[in-house]
Amino acid sequence: MQHSDRESFLGLGIRVQGHLVLERCFGPTPASQSPLAAGEEVGEGDYVLAETDPRGAWVRERVATSGSALAVVYALAVRHGLNPVFPPRVMADADALRARPGIDDPQLADLTGLPFCTIDGPATRDLDQALHVEPLATGFRLHYALADASWFAPLGSALFAEALRRAASFYLPGLTIPMLPRVLSEGIVSLSPAVSRRALVMVLELDADGQVVRCDWVRARVQSRAKLAFEQVARMLAGDAGAGPEAPELLASLSAFRDLGETLARRRDREGVVRYRRDEVDLTLVDGVRGLVAVRPVVNPVERWNEEVSVLCNTQGARFLLEGDSADDAIEPIYRVHPAPPPAALAELERRIVGLVALRRLDAAVWTWHRQAGQSLADYLRGLPADGEEGRLAQVVSRQAVITNLRATYSAEPAPHTGVGAEVYGRFTAPMREIVGIFLHHETIAKLTGAPPSVARDDRTVRRQVIDGANRARELQSRLLKDVNRVAINGLFKADLGLPEAERPRRRATVMGLRSNRLYCLLDAPPLEIKVYTADVAGVVGEPVAIDPDGIAVRAGSDGRVLARLGDRGRLYVRGFDAQRDRWVFGLLAD
Repeated sequence: MQHSDRESFLGLGIRVQGHLVLERCFGPTPASQSPLAAGEEVGEGDYVLAETDPRGAWVRERVATSGSALAVVYALAVRHGLNPVFPPRVMADADALRARPGIDDPQLADLTGLPFCTIDGPATRDLDQALHVEPLATGFRLHYALADASWFAPLGSALFAEALRRAASFYLPGLTIPMLPRVLSEGIVSLSPAVSRRALVMVLELDADGQVVRCDWVRARVQSRAKLAFEQVARMLAGDAGAGPEAPELLASLSAFRDLGETLARRRDREGVVRYRRDEVDLTLVDGVRGLVAVRPVVNPVERWNEEVSVLCNTQGARFLLEGDSADDAIEPIYRVHPAPPPAALAELERRIVGLVALRRLDAAVWTWHRQAGQSLADYLRGLPADGEEGRLAQVVSRQAVITNLRATYSAEPAPHTGVGAEVYGRFTAPMREIVGIFLHHETIAKLTGAPPSVARDDRTVRRQVIDGANRARELQSRLLKDVNRVAINGLFKADLGLPEAERPRRRATVMGLRSNRLYCLLDAPPLEIKVYTADVAGVVGEPVAIDPDGIAVRAGSDGRVLARLGDRGRLYVRGFDAQRDRWVFGLLAD
């Protein structure tokens, strides 16, 4: 069956006049509801992938069962307009490309002899990057292969138009909504192991300090030797013979990758790049559990090395496009811009730290930020305690530093990305997951091949569309994350609320932030951040309460006594649900 023979759609089983039908989750054409074909069955509340013909709707896959956590995730995707199904024209083009993936293109350099590998999460299928690192007497040589998505989705094609409409892939617990059809993003474009793939390869030579001394590009045919996960690489480098393939040339590359990653990290530390102590949380689906489960992911140094190499290549890509760029040429770069925190925000952070040191009677020699004497925020945070109770308090201070940051955005104008310490920064390394990546690859090829200036007018228009779409996608991903967190919180406290108040769990939490009329509390387990409103605290203590102007303490209105301080531990429990304000009501007890 060809994708153009039948119309595919995501459907929700609903009951209409006593009969089960499929409601189309996206678009009313040709009808918002489709009757089931004879013999087809679906449960009310089930999400299914279906196809229609004149006989009715045919269920091809039941993707989420009614009442399951995955059904809730699908409902979130639908609410935000994220359709897992691609239009027939787009799927037809993707199927055609599968038959002619361009591997035999005579213009491709043959780099299949290099032992590339991919390093990513264990479940990742859309493999954008593969690398090979060679130690040199003077430093390193890095081959960084990027999936050649711009060849498969060129500007003006139906695939590019659909990728532009989506702007990014979106990741939810148990569900990915890809920017490109899976036959591409998880198939012929992905740098999967043991198969030849098209790639745009950045070739960097670096000195022993991690400074780039030469940058070249080549469009090539590559073949990854292995799909490796972060933990797997860590075990291989630790000498675990059973952790990965027995390939000396691959292990040599990974050893050089480790050395390069550490070198780049040290250099960025010297340059004053701030590294925050974030409490990372993953929300995931677990078999046998109906809700979302919050877990702390295991983080190892391999992820940091991978990040360092990615930052390096994104920075070099942006520099390449910026060099010689002019208003009348054919090249239209896009930059990821992240302004430095405003001076007023840093001054407020400094006052908060001063107040916290005084209120908690901390060792001023350890905890004072000597900003006026020139101490950088990076050096200050790096010097705070790392372990025990003081380490937890250092994490609280780090969170206060995080909120001084402004939002990063995409822009046509070059400007620094303070978050990664780059004068200019692009997003080259995720071409199957971000529309910016496809467009930047197109512009890179245009510069390498000498595109005529007449192309610039069309590219300039597309560039504005790409920037707008990419910025909207980032905002949407942020809203999705908040909604997913809300689902996890609702599931947790709905169960608690079903118990008598005296039996409800008192969950240990840390006050991570105080602002306006709310406290931000991070639960120990599960690691979710909860908002506790001052009105709720007032309800527990029986009198008005207020947060200090400097945001370091909650005080009783009658006598100003401290009820909770920034960094305090407490026990949080649910008291009820305020339907009018659509929020949970909590009590917070001193630990």
